[in-house]
Amino acid sequence: MTPAAIKAAIEQAGTSQSAIARSLGVSQVSVMYVILDRRRSRRIAEEIARVTGRSVEELWPGVYRAGAQGFMPAGSREHRARIEAAIRRQRRDPLRLWAPANTRRASGLSRERQK
Repeated sequence: MTPAAIKAAIEQAGTSQSAIARSLGVSQVSVMYVILDRRRSRRIAEEIARVTGRSVEELWPGVYRAGAQGFMPAGSREHRARIEAAIRRQRRDPLRLWAPANTRRASGLSRERQK
């Protein structure tokens, strides 16, 4: 469903994003970000689904899928692989995260200027 359709379903259920946020102890912005699919929260998504009487899969097709530990973000394996690759790169080149490639290039130019 689109974010506008999810918002309409919440209003149709006679509640609001703020009420959902209060019931979960989170901010209204957190609920809004889940609706807009900017952030992923299984707990917030399940509460929205419960309030609207729809399934999480119906509200966000393909975003949350059933896994061994409940719902998981669809891209979690890919995300984990990216993190592991970044860690491997950092072990090979510890300054990589802190010194972008253009900084290294600039430092090489400054040595040439000193000659």
